[in-house]
Amino acid sequence: MIDGLLRQGICPGAPRLTGPGVQLIRSLHLKLDFILFYEADRAKEAVDRARFRQYLDLLPRAFPNLQRLQLVFLGNMYNKPLPAPMNNVPELHAVVFAPLMEVKAKMGLKEFSVTLPCFVFINLLALVPEWNEIAIRRKRVDGVYGIPLWYPFEGTQDEQRQTGRGIPVKPGDGGPFYWTRQGSYHQSAGLTGGY
Repeated sequence: MIDGLLRQGICPGAPRLTGPGVQLIRSLHLKLDFILFYEADRAKEAVDRARFRQYLDLLPRAFPNLQRLQLVFLGNMYNKPLPAPMNNVPELHAVVFAPLMEVKAKMGLKEFSVTLPCFVFINLLALVPEWNEIAIRRKRVDGVYGIPLWYPFEGTQDEQRQTGRGIPVKPGDGGPFYWTRQGSYHQSAGLTGGY
């Protein structure tokens, strides 16, 4: 369905699923199912990475009036045990975050957030200097999932939020792995995050 919505009226031969009014949409919540980091099958990883980039390229043309966008990456986006996300930031930047920053700039979005699988999100918190303080302060109120995370990870969360330069990153559902703060991992069935 997402594939069809993005291609209609843009790619030759693509079927039209809706009328032209779809281009007037101003707010969109998309759930994406890509395996962008997959040690066991590099061919599947390459196909999903190419499809993800294509979706991002089509998005500004398919929805030219979009002002608010939330992208949700489903469970197995990062389906590999090592390196842990916090030790793999250059590849995460190249494959995920740099393309998302390009889309944000190209579309001039007023609101743009990204929801990562919980097991990736929680591991990346280790990159944020003040996360311990935030966790202690919020744990009693919101639990672990109330911790904010902004990309790029440099600088304090408040600086990122105030300037609007970055992308707010939220936790989503779990996945097949969880990592300790030291970067070791465990395969799990139902565990959604670890310290």
